[in-house]
Amino acid sequence: MMRPIRLVARSSSSVARARYETNANGKSMNALCWKFFRTRVRLPPPPPIFNVLRNLSLYIERQKKSLVKEREVDIGHCRNFFLFFLLALPSVVHAQALPTASPGIRYQVGAAISLANPDYTTEHIKGYTVFGDVDLTPHFVAELEYHDVNIITPHDVGETSFLINVLYKYNKGKFHPYAKVGAGLGDLKFAEGYFATSSSSTHGMFALGGGLDYKITRKISVRAIDFEYQEWSFQPHGLTPWVGSIGAAYSF
Repeated sequence: MMRPIRLVARSSSSVARARYETNANGKSMNALCWKFFRTRVRLPPPPPIFNVLRNLSLYIERQKKSLVKEREVDIGHCRNFFLFFLLALPSVVHAQALPTASPGIRYQVGAAISLANPDYTTEHIKGYTVFGDVDLTPHFVAELEYHDVNIITPHDVGETSFLINVLYKYNKGKFHPYAKVGAGLGDLKFAEGYFATSSSSTHGMFALGGGLDYKITRKISVRAIDFEYQEWSFQPHGLTPWVGSIGAAYSF
C-alpha cells in the first residue's frame, strides 16, 4: 500500500528568509555558494578570437591616443603661427608703406605771411605764422602752429593764437593738399590809441581748415595756401575769425 505524499507549502517570506540566512561566521549562503563555485568549477579558457579582439581593441585605443597627441601638436603649431602673424603684421604693413614715404621720420618747419578777419571789427589785420610738422604716417601729420596777426591793425585790435593740429595729407606727386583740425588758445589784444588803455584776454578755441603744399625740391616746399576757420569762447556771443596764410617750409 502506497504511503500518501505530504506536500508542505512554504510561504514566499519564509523562503526568502531561508535564502538569506547566515552561518556562524556571518557570511551569507549566497556568498558561500559563489566561493564554492569558483574553487570547484573550472571554466574553459577563452577562445582565440577573444584574444584577437582584445588586442585589436588595445591597438585602436593606442592609435586614438597617438592621433589626439598629433592633433594637439598641430593645434599648437597653428596657434604659434597665428600669434607670429599678428605680431609681424604691423611691420609688414609699415614695410609696404615705406616706398610711398621718405625714409625715417620727416620734420618740417616753415613761416608764412598771414591775413585775418578778427570778427571783432570789420577791418582785416595782418601778421605772420610759424609752424612745425612731424609726419606720423605717410598721410597723418602732427603740427604746432602760431599765428601773430597783431602787426598791422587799423583799429588797434589784434589776435594771436597757438594751436595743436592734426593734418591729413593726400600725396600726389609734388602736390600735397591737406585738411586739418586743431585746438588751442587765442589772445584778443586791444592796443592803446584807439582804446584808452591796452588790454588783452585769453580764450579757448578750436579750428578747421585746409591748404596745399607744393614740393619744389626734396627739402623745400611752398605752402601755396593755408586757410583756417576758428571759433573762440569769447563772451557773450563768441568770435569766429579766419586766417589765411602763404609761406614756405624746409624739411629735414
